[in-house]
Amino acid sequence: MRTFSETTALGKLNVAVKRLSLEIADGFEHNALDCSVCDDRGKCCRDEHFVNVRITRLEAAAIRKVIDELPAWKAQAVQERIERAVVRYGLEEAEDDTAGYACPLLDDDARCLVHGKAKPMPCVMHACYEKESDLPPPELLDLHESSVGRLNRKVYGSDMLPLPIPLALSRRRQRP
Repeated sequence: MRTFSETTALGKLNVAVKRLSLEIADGFEHNALDCSVCDDRGKCCRDEHFVNVRITRLEAAAIRKVIDELPAWKAQAVQERIERAVVRYGLEEAEDDTAGYACPLLDDDARCLVHGKAKPMPCVMHACYEKESDLPPPELLDLHESSVGRLNRKVYGSDMLPLPIPLALSRRRQRP
């Protein structure tokens, strides 16, 4: 049973992501390397052996909204990268949740198109830490993602497994 509109849930998702971002900034980010000084900006997000972020249908809706607000030529380029990633990495056929891919949401300057607007929680958690002991605990992400799961149920009426970013965005385009 639907208890929230998608618009209401997107607002609540935004608050949840900001809350996680603040927790990461306050408690962990001071131990991370600054992305702006990386000699290969966006390398970690383009690494198909590293990236396996899964997102919910609601997170896909938030990202799709950002893409839809881009100039048409830029949105088309992003959509083409999304579709290429689905095919190249066999994401439709992947039977486990470890299939990797290069994130299609980086612009030409290797900057995240959804940073500060609709960045998925696992991406918010990511940074380059020199010591494993400096990493945020996985339970922190689990706690925040469970709230996103509840929002999904309230909007779409059932539990749905998170999907790789390209696949979730491809399906979202086909069926809003």
